[in-house]
Amino acid sequence: MESNYLHKPKLSKKNSLEDFKNLIQFYYACIEEEDLHSLTLKLTQYHRSFISPWDEREPFFHTETAEINFDVQNKLDHKLLNRGLAQAGEAERFFYGYPVFKDRKDHISPLFIQEVDVTISQAGGFILRPQNPNAIQVNHHLFRQQHKQVEEIQAIQEELEGTFGSFQARLRTALEYLDTDIQFFDPLKIDLFPKRGTYTNCWVNRPILFRSERSTYTNNLKKDLIALIRYNSLFKSVGETVLYQLLAPIKENKTIDHRDKLAVLEVLPLNELQEKAVKSGLTSPLTVVTGPPGTGKSQVVVDILASSVLSGQTVLFASKNNKAVDVVYDRIHEILGKDHDWVLRLGSRKKKATCQENISSSLKSLIGGAHNVLESPSQEPLNILDKEILSVRNQLEKVRQSNLSLEATYMESRMAKAAVPENWIKTTNENKLPVIPFSLLINGKNNAMAMVGDAPMGLWLWLKNLLMGQRLKLELYQILEKCVASTPETIKKDILSEVQNNFGYHSMAIAFQQLSLYRDWVEVTKKLQEAEKQIIDLPNANILAENIQKLKERKAKISKEFFKTTWTQNVSKRFEIANHEISRYFELAERIFSHQNAREWVQVLNDFTETIKNLGKTFPIWIVTNLSARRSLPLQPNLFDLVIIDEASQCDIPSALPLLFRSRRAVIIGDPRQLRHISTISPNREAQIANENKAELLLSDWSYTACSIYDIAKTAIQKKESAPILLAEHYRSHPAIVEFSNRVFYQRKLILRTSVSTLKSKLKDQPLGVFWHDVSGYVPKSSRSAWNEAEVSKTIEIFNSWYKLDFLSQQDIRFGIVTPFRLQMEKMKQALNKQPWWDEIKDRLIVGTAHAFQGDECDIMIFSPVVAKGLGKNLCRWVADTDQLLNVAITRARGAMHVVGDLHECRLAGSYLSEFAEYVASGNIAGQTEARFDSPAEEHMADILDEIGLWYLPQYPEGRYRFDFLVVSPFGTRYDLEVDGRGHWTAEQMRIDEVRDKVVEELGYNVIRIDARDLFNHEDIVKARISRLS
Repeated sequence: MESNYLHKPKLSKKNSLEDFKNLIQFYYACIEEEDLHSLTLKLTQYHRSFISPWDEREPFFHTETAEINFDVQNKLDHKLLNRGLAQAGEAERFFYGYPVFKDRKDHISPLFIQEVDVTISQAGGFILRPQNPNAIQVNHHLFRQQHKQVEEIQAIQEELEGTFGSFQARLRTALEYLDTDIQFFDPLKIDLFPKRGTYTNCWVNRPILFRSERSTYTNNLKKDLIALIRYNSLFKSVGETVLYQLLAPIKENKTIDHRDKLAVLEVLPLNELQEKAVKSGLTSPLTVVTGPPGTGKSQVVVDILASSVLSGQTVLFASKNNKAVDVVYDRIHEILGKDHDWVLRLGSRKKKATCQENISSSLKSLIGGAHNVLESPSQEPLNILDKEILSVRNQLEKVRQSNLSLEATYMESRMAKAAVPENWIKTTNENKLPVIPFSLLINGKNNAMAMVGDAPMGLWLWLKNLLMGQRLKLELYQILEKCVASTPETIKKDILSEVQNNFGYHSMAIAFQQLSLYRDWVEVTKKLQEAEKQIIDLPNANILAENIQKLKERKAKISKEFFKTTWTQNVSKRFEIANHEISRYFELAERIFSHQNAREWVQVLNDFTETIKNLGKTFPIWIVTNLSARRSLPLQPNLFDLVIIDEASQCDIPSALPLLFRSRRAVIIGDPRQLRHISTISPNREAQIANENKAELLLSDWSYTACSIYDIAKTAIQKKESAPILLAEHYRSHPAIVEFSNRVFYQRKLILRTSVSTLKSKLKDQPLGVFWHDVSGYVPKSSRSAWNEAEVSKTIEIFNSWYKLDFLSQQDIRFGIVTPFRLQMEKMKQALNKQPWWDEIKDRLIVGTAHAFQGDECDIMIFSPVVAKGLGKNLCRWVADTDQLLNVAITRARGAMHVVGDLHECRLAGSYLSEFAEYVASGNIAGQTEARFDSPAEEHMADILDEIGLWYLPQYPEGRYRFDFLVVSPFGTRYDLEVDGRGHWTAEQMRIDEVRDKVVEELGYNVIRIDARDLFNHEDIVKARISRLS
């Protein structure tokens, strides 16, 4: 079935931009709604932004009344309510909140919130009515104070904002999560309003009425969004930016001309898929790149940045969090060095000040003549290396094609062998195969079959039979004798004696048929031997992999120097201009936010914009976080040639739109199977907001809560009849670790390129893979997240065992402990801090939830799921169902992952956690149990794989099948290696195998079959085949 979008009418530019207006207003409202879910109010704003006129009882939530009448005595309260009702334009939004929590800083936070309409009554008082009686909301701020995860809070929100029999029941449930007794919240006994400095960190049984508050954190973003649709010059420019590529994607062939320029500069080595991503990023209007951790997404970013500098393109690199941008900045800084780092890392005031200081220092170093030391770079060494790399890749392709040909010939040989008696095969010397005359054999076979009616009889044969009779039989027998003359005596005897005993056309027809099948096997065996000879003459796959890696590393080393030297010389040539423009930029970056009249502000804006464009000729790489961009860059179209948004699957859509508006082209990088953008707005509330802003028809594709900017970009690229570029080659984790994620989250598309030998060398005697340490613990009732003492104790026990082995003293080993719950994290840290070896490893150990490991990795990880008896159903379901958290936890481990948990309870939890428990507990993970082999031939095959150095798992389960071996080649290709014994030699079994192999190949594996006899009779050939798996 074709996708629905193929049948939608093309949107005109006008219609797309009109939709864009509604979309921006929708996102603006969503951001305001989000702010409400993490609400705190300063006590000093009492009577100014909130009031509390009720002294006798809680009048609204408990009574569930449709309206309440109230009066206010304080003049400031009157002023607040009247101003909100009488102001021009959009009316002030009011919210009712109860009960409230007062912290030590005199901030108050309502627990439950509901938007209300406030009107003036005929009697001169006020009337309060709920906008939607069923739209009660819970304030996330109070749960964040208790160190709960965002995903935990989402689950709690879903429950607390759901259906309850009464508000009392809803309140009781919320207070249980917050470890507070409901007896302190009598709706008929309202507390006095607290004064500043009194009753800190306590609940106040009192309702408040407050007006909409704006978060300073998102205020800049909201200003940018509104500006896009408020100012006509900006709104009209949307269609000229890459932002329009997402609004109305159309197929384009337009690319940027890179003739006479270095298209890709590999300052970090790239594989072929990474190269494809970089080339697309340098030339295509919109590029979407995806891939799990360990596939080199940051390498792609760094090489796009380096290549852009040399091709004269300006680039803005951004991400939602500082960690992601700092990882990229640090890698570039390492390449360029302190005195030649010309990257503008901007954002907060502190970041800008540091950047200005660093750039000024580097410019001063040029005054001293340091730039003269750098010689003019030559591109010729890079061109030579490119040719050498291409030559090795051509060799690799030849090996791949030869492997395919050999495997096809082997399958042909199997089928031919199945049609020949086994003793004939055994008695044939395959080093000296018989020569059976083909034309004589075919002639005899056809005549014999014609005489028994199994083939048409021609006129000549009919005449010969009529005239010669018995002599024709003798002539056919003589032909048969000539055909078997060179065959082994056993075969000759079997064929001729049968004919002699039953001399006639029927016996001769059978003899010729048998001999023909034997000759087919002989000929295909010759063909197989020739294919085997060719494969032996080709280079080993390991050698080719090493050669490519060495050439790539040499190329990266030269490219780094080329990058640094070329950029520094460009800065040197433009020194006076650069020095002036950089000072002017930082001056204008401050002036643009200072108070001035409109005419002066427009002049500053124009100067600021022009300065940035001029500055880009010298300093083309700019780095910011999404929400800090406004502090460093004006909201102007196409300030940059390219914007790169990293960790885009965690990035909400609104914060990315102003970034996209500032650029002509975009590269969007993310992994939807890792941590995602999370919203506190419920789907029903989002639908209501969309309807209020005429965006309901856009909701399915542009949902604020369900879609990230990665999702939007992916949809746009698919509508342009393209697809995201998958970085499939994984270099981080041991195959046994990443294989679960590969199967469950990445549809078996990953190519496992991790060097197992390197992991073995680093971790020495430590077992590699995934291991389950079964502990039966209990989760005590707690309002603050969840924890499991048994898992903490077992984790300490494991570390103690490593301490006794002196393993913790290895300074190059990094450890990690990951858990879904913050409380478990805190208990782990407390227990670790008491150990005698804590100081030795504290700088090499990360303890945290999955969020702490985003973008990080550890050599050895411990995963504590906390799922055990006592854990609430909602939290258990949350752990089991949240695939991103589990995937992040798994893909952070490089060499080994130890799961410390209750295996039985995790199996019962269902969903992804249950699958993972079954995977680890299956007994087929390297190192967990001794390898099991079904035959001496399989055991010998394992010895050969060990000798060659290929990673494998014996008796590997895959659906309803079981592989003799799962083998990963040096190039990451996954093979189902089958050792075929006697049971596979029949024609019937071969047909079954053929069907099975097709199913396995559809799952993403290559199938290779080895005859068990060859393992002992032709071991050298088997080794040659296996060592050339590419």
